[in-house]
Amino acid sequence: MVHAYASFSGLFGANAKDISIAKTAIQTEKDPYALQQLVAGLSNEGGKDPEVGKFLLEMSKHENAFIRRKAAIALANTWSEKLEGAVDTVITLMNDADPKTAEIACAGAGKLHNEKVIEPIVTILNDDTKVNLHDDCIRGLAALWIDYPTHKQHNEAAYQATMNYFKKTPRTNKIPAWSGITAFNTVANTRGELDAGKAKPRGSRSTNLPRS
Repeated sequence: MVHAYASFSGLFGANAKDISIAKTAIQTEKDPYALQQLVAGLSNEGGKDPEVGKFLLEMSKHENAFIRRKAAIALANTWSEKLEGAVDTVITLMNDADPKTAEIACAGAGKLHNEKVIEPIVTILNDDTKVNLHDDCIRGLAALWIDYPTHKQHNEAAYQATMNYFKKTPRTNKIPAWSGITAFNTVANTRGELDAGKAKPRGSRSTNLPRS
């Protein structure tokens, strides 16, 4: 049964029967592995079901880092855009003691489409001791102004923050983290992708990035 929890989450979310089983399980389940699977299985239900949402928020504070990672995946995503508390929780997870949890939160923060995440992302980008998170932070910002695949969001502050980072000086062999620029490659170029996302094609925008 534990392995089945992870299969609850599909393209269109878990069905009513799965959610009912999971909601019963989360009342008493304590096993870390089982909790990981429950979080994974309910990852796209937090914004729809208050009880599930509360569970995901609670799991973000669990002492087990693997559970927090699963919670970060669930919360730093468009699925949780309407979940009250998701934004503040993801901001906290961006500074999690577990590096992988922090990476997931930074990279997905922009998918919540809330500009409240911009300032804490910029704070990390301005911290040279957290350079390992910089490319993930750029991905988080890009989600606010590229918003693949629908391209419905275009947050000017997120765009400017992205450009400012790549223009920053002084430069080192690690800063700026140029690997983050790959976040700009995820653009819906085909008519099929645009139609699927019901997005209107946008003209290209020059980034005017300086040469390294």
